[in-house]
Amino acid sequence: MTRSKPKIIVSRHSRQDAITWGILGTGNMASRMVSCIRAMGGEVLAVGSRSIDSARHFADRHGIEHAFDDYDALAEGAEVDAVYIATTNDQHFANAMQCIRHGRAVLCEKPLTINAQQTRELVDAARSAGVLLVEAMWMRFQPFVPVLDQLIEEDAVGSVSFLGAHFSYPIEASTESRWYNPVLGGGSLLDLGVYPLTLAHYLLGEPETSLATATLTPAGVDSQCVVSSKHAGDAVSTLSCSFISAGSAEAVIAGIRGRIRLLTPFYHCPEIVVEPHAGSTARSINTEYPGDGLECEIAEFHRCLRNSLLESPLMPHADSIAIAFWRMSILEQVGVCYPGT
Repeated sequence: MTRSKPKIIVSRHSRQDAITWGILGTGNMASRMVSCIRAMGGEVLAVGSRSIDSARHFADRHGIEHAFDDYDALAEGAEVDAVYIATTNDQHFANAMQCIRHGRAVLCEKPLTINAQQTRELVDAARSAGVLLVEAMWMRFQPFVPVLDQLIEEDAVGSVSFLGAHFSYPIEASTESRWYNPVLGGGSLLDLGVYPLTLAHYLLGEPETSLATATLTPAGVDSQCVVSSKHAGDAVSTLSCSFISAGSAEAVIAGIRGRIRLLTPFYHCPEIVVEPHAGSTARSINTEYPGDGLECEIAEFHRCLRNSLLESPLMPHADSIAIAFWRMSILEQVGVCYPGT
């Protein structure tokens, strides 16, 4: 499959000095991102939380000057170039929209929003305001991706006809956990399944047909989900995610000449193995790199901001929208409906 290059819209703004950041949220991802932003030359000036105690504790722990007890207050009051959003899934849309209205570039954790309509509305708002908006799908920014592209372009396994990708991460069920809370946008598809879906969309494009089944919790979110799809050119994909099994996190990309394995974890792939069907010895390619992996995402975001882009060619808006529609169709099939959507 030939992937078309997205048309990148240029904003009316540019940044030449050190890029300054605000952080929304005080969880583990927010902590990781502070370190990665600084490693890539950015400055973290502010943090926002729903409580001032949480914000101040995070600020003290990470040496951040300003703490806000309200997400909107940071978007409006912090003099920063960009905001990283690491709040719960249900908050992404409102948080990002407020930042865009105040001219702050946005790097928002996946999923960008709960549903496709919100994703499209957010993209439209960012483009109208001339503000950079990027979904933080860190897999798309990592060094193994161009290596995989090159293998496919070289016809290493022939035309790709099959993709299998699975992501399981056992999480204890609890009514207190955001992972299982429908009000907070919980469920395995939104937090884990987005990785297999994104890989399949990147390699095979949008599905022509897609069938899904899931195990639902008493609260009505999916604890595990399986999706089988047909794509253009008679390619198929089988994708799964689970909170309740200790399965693999490997991906297999196959054609008539052999297969490519993205070793665990495929979304942060340390090694690619090419296994020809016959006649040649398997070979491995080391795709490990130092650091957290989020540095690649930050480097690309900084590049886009300095070059006055409104979206990243590595994770364009069109892909975020298409994957959101696919994700929404899956949730509708399995009977997951989030409050207020």
